[in-house]
Amino acid sequence: QSLRVVCSSNEPLTEDLIGWFREQFGITPLDYYGSTESYPLVGNFPGVPVKDGSMGRPLPGWDVALLD
Repeated sequence: QSLRVVCSSNEPLTEDLIGWFREQFGITPLDYYGSTESYPLVGNFPGVPVKDGSMGRPLPGWDVALLD
């Protein structure tokens, strides 16, 4: 199998889409969040367990806060 990693950064993938992709291709697509001008700051990175429907965790060394 040549497809090893698939990444998405447009918007969060739904649990249904993640499940479908996993069933069709045997791998879990990884979500990322960050601006196009910089590296993704939050994501589901290779080698880290993925929680379906989650954008993942911040990269080490970055603090993330939700502000209202």
